[in-house]
Amino acid sequence: MQLGFYVNQSRCTGCYTCRVACKDWHDVPAGPASWIRVITTEKGKFPNLSLSNLFNACYHCADPICATVCPAEAISKREEDGIVIVDREKCRQTASCGIISNYKDIPFGDMQSPCTIACPAGVNAQGYIALVARGKFREALELIRQDLPLPSVCGRVCQHPCETACKRQELDEPIAIMDLKRFVTDQVLSMPEPLPITESQKVAIIGSGPAGLAAAWELAKNGYPTTIFEALPVAGGMLAVGIPDYRLPKEILLRDLDYLKALGIKIKTSSPIGTGPTLN
Repeated sequence: MQLGFYVNQSRCTGCYTCRVACKDWHDVPAGPASWIRVITTEKGKFPNLSLSNLFNACYHCADPICATVCPAEAISKREEDGIVIVDREKCRQTASCGIISNYKDIPFGDMQSPCTIACPAGVNAQGYIALVARGKFREALELIRQDLPLPSVCGRVCQHPCETACKRQELDEPIAIMDLKRFVTDQVLSMPEPLPITESQKVAIIGSGPAGLAAAWELAKNGYPTTIFEALPVAGGMLAVGIPDYRLPKEILLRDLDYLKALGIKIKTSSPIGTGPTLN
């Protein structure tokens, strides 16, 4: 027998009564920690605004990945009814369980793993490592791409501060986080669908280096039509002309550039601004 929650999301009003009752039942102290989250999201602009509330709690999965990645073995599945339970005495609050879910909110508390804190992009390293361990390479890459526009590049030339912060080194040596990212990007080769354009303002970005590409990626995710103007005959800035091929092969850089172009980002090379064409 498998028990679990059924929540009619369309009827949730965001009153947070369930969260208050849960904290009271489990004697959770005052503060942000909670076994239940209600995530409120606003979309659109006045007067076309929409508000949605998402109930986020344990769904008692048939094959809970949180139990697999928990380093303290504090999470288990009860055989008689399939309920996922957490031994709070064993829990070390490493946040390994929370970051591999589809939502970035961690079920209990607001902790982040040391590797995620150390990463300038805030990539959920523990999450994609857990997915790689289960052979879910596509899902791992999707999780990486939530925070990182150039995963193939960063799988080769990143300074990987995440590994410096990795707690595994207290036992033997840090997990090879960057190499696992490289492995995943080499295993999954796919192009995305174009992102929808929801904004009327056009955005021009000067320079197609890492900063320009990251800015264009963020703008595209928010619905802005974006064009990058690059003075050089090739895109990528110093990634293309400053790093030797043996460290960053050109085809690897092109892989990430093609992905960004598939999202709808336009890149115009041989287009210096200030000495010839203008943005008008």
